[in-house]
Amino acid sequence: MDTSDIAALVHNSTASEEEVLIRNLLLSHDPDGRDVDSELLLQAVKNVFQITTSPETKFDTAERSNSRQIDEAEPQAFTGHVVDNICCEMFYQHYQTGDLHTKTMNLLDLLGAFQWSDKMVLILAGLAFIHSKFWLVNSLQHQNALAGLISVLRQSPNSTELFKPHLKALNLLIGKMVELTEHVAKFNSIPVTGVNMDPALTEITKHHMYLAAYWVARCGLRGSSHIAHLSTMKPKRVHVLSLLPSICNTSTSFLYGRR
Repeated sequence: MDTSDIAALVHNSTASEEEVLIRNLLLSHDPDGRDVDSELLLQAVKNVFQITTSPETKFDTAERSNSRQIDEAEPQAFTGHVVDNICCEMFYQHYQTGDLHTKTMNLLDLLGAFQWSDKMVLILAGLAFIHSKFWLVNSLQHQNALAGLISVLRQSPNSTELFKPHLKALNLLIGKMVELTEHVAKFNSIPVTGVNMDPALTEITKHHMYLAAYWVARCGLRGSSHIAHLSTMKPKRVHVLSLLPSICNTSTSFLYGRR
């Protein structure tokens, strides 16, 4: 068997695995028509991540306008409830045994009633909530009494320097998740009628959309688990680079669509 034969075998095996994965994803997908203002929610998520990943960056005029628009928007009570459920599910799955694929499918089962882009935005919202709580406590522990007490209860390191390499890898992962979610949201916003689209191209795009939703869910679980590890990190127990490979591997898989 020459190199080309081996490459073809690997490609066929990967394609077969993806088809099985997509079939399972579609089995859990049962949208009930509920409407989520995913564009506004995604903007709120991006605002949160901008602060937590680049705290020295200030909002420009357009971003302040977006923030005002979010503040003035009519709240969707069920959206907040769903985000809370996602946070609880991420926390629960972190402490459960089992492989990451099974945990990812469990998370997507929870969001079966939502459209694909809405699933991705809601998962990002859950991760943003978890990430921002971690960021607030560690940023304010020397300035705010409550944050300081929470840090003591959690026995977190006094210095945030220990977290920086880990957060850099996590921020890279978050950036790719947001970017991919934006692409899927744009595709889903295309009107069903009145637009001539190549059926074959549409099917290929949907194929990638299903995989994108899977990888955002998978990376969301990986990211929340990483934050949980950071929350209890001890300088003498955890080497500063020991958790980076798992995040970097997930980021690479996320970019190239491989498991």
